[in-house]
Amino acid sequence: MERVTVEAIEYSIHTLLDHIERDHIEIHNLILSRGDKIIFCGEWKPYDIHTPYIIHSLTKIFTNTAIGFAMYEGKIRMSDTVVDFFPEYFQTDYDRRYERMTVESLIRMQNGHGRMISGNEWRPLQSSWLEAFFREPMAYEPLTHYQYSSGNSYILSAILQRAIGMRTEEYLRTRFFEPLGIDDYTWDVSPEGINPGGNGLSLSTLSLHKAGLFYLQRGSWNGQQLLPKAWIDTAMGRIPFSLGENSGYAYHWESRGGCFLAGGAFGQTLAVIPDKNMALTATAACEGEDLWNHIVHDLGLEDQNVRFHLFREDLQKRAKRLSMERVPTQGIPLEAGQEGSYDMEENAYGIRSIEVEQEEDGVVFKMRDQRGLHSVRCGTGEWRYSMTSMTGNYLHHQYQPKRIKVAAFAWWKDKQLLYLKWRYPGMAFCDTVKIHFSADGGRIWMDRSVNINSQARSLDTVTGRKRPMKGTKDI
Repeated sequence: MERVTVEAIEYSIHTLLDHIERDHIEIHNLILSRGDKIIFCGEWKPYDIHTPYIIHSLTKIFTNTAIGFAMYEGKIRMSDTVVDFFPEYFQTDYDRRYERMTVESLIRMQNGHGRMISGNEWRPLQSSWLEAFFREPMAYEPLTHYQYSSGNSYILSAILQRAIGMRTEEYLRTRFFEPLGIDDYTWDVSPEGINPGGNGLSLSTLSLHKAGLFYLQRGSWNGQQLLPKAWIDTAMGRIPFSLGENSGYAYHWESRGGCFLAGGAFGQTLAVIPDKNMALTATAACEGEDLWNHIVHDLGLEDQNVRFHLFREDLQKRAKRLSMERVPTQGIPLEAGQEGSYDMEENAYGIRSIEVEQEEDGVVFKMRDQRGLHSVRCGTGEWRYSMTSMTGNYLHHQYQPKRIKVAAFAWWKDKQLLYLKWRYPGMAFCDTVKIHFSADGGRIWMDRSVNINSQARSLDTVTGRKRPMKGTKDI
């Protein structure tokens, strides 16, 4: 193991933070450990390392870990085929290459399909996800062509459930979550009652970091070997693959410049640097490659010629200043006639009405759609925290929590243009809502956009007309 000085680590962290700021990379939480000790913890308010956070495709790490446990308990073999577990889908004519689609080809992302299946494609789907997967045509011989797909991880989770008679989440509870002290997680289920495998898991950044430490320690926790080192080394790619295309992809880990990296959409990251005995975890709203490049460069290398004049106190002070809660301007009251309810014209998002209310030091925004009535309380002098059911799946990678924490702020560009900013501490997404009022307050135009998404980042303008107060005549 390479000997690394404390000063070198501090310098590397400062350099990483400098690059994050310079390149405007939106990081929400950042934890860096050496051994089992946290040496830097950054929380960009309103985000924190204790709030459960949607980790997107980093979920695959947990599904693959469950496959490792099942394999070493003799429940599953890498050579098992999908036909072994789902014979009912192969009773009539079918592509015989499915008989060679194995657990190994699924976990390696070499199952033979010709396209990617993303989580945002299946989340709105209320019919069978298994049927949707097996309808996909085979394009290649399994284990010959790399094609990343969350559909593969769903089938792995489904195989596990059939093999052991319980969901992946339940199976991992006693084998992995409880030994690591992880109890703040939730995992979605498909219409068939199966954990999605490739996505849908929420847990805190701190709990996610424990998973990174587990891999850094080669499957050991508190002196107990939970998974064999050979499995961990294979899963991470520390034992190089030579089978098929993209041998750099192991079991959702990639090797770059001495770092082993695993990622999820919008910059969710685990990084393990064995030679330095270091692990890094980030939750974010950015392009993953932008962050990965800096991690590999700033933490994977050491310049012995640099003179270090940085101290641990500098990092602590810098960590305390981290925030996304910038206050643009002091709010001003709504103009007369702007408060009230607006009936919206027909739109693609099912929005039926919008209501804007002024309250002390804030604005309450309400929206009614096919899901019901939703509200967000926005501060004007400071950010305000509340819970909301606000619909947003069309901007949020098709995720739609029933209720989620939101930090919100309102400010006026001028007397007719109101801006609302909504940050969700449990998700990567941040919404900007722009509301334009007509001079007399009789009409409203609303635009909504998001910081990052796999689909559209803005909605078409939605327009409405103010609802007359009772006892008045609409003119």
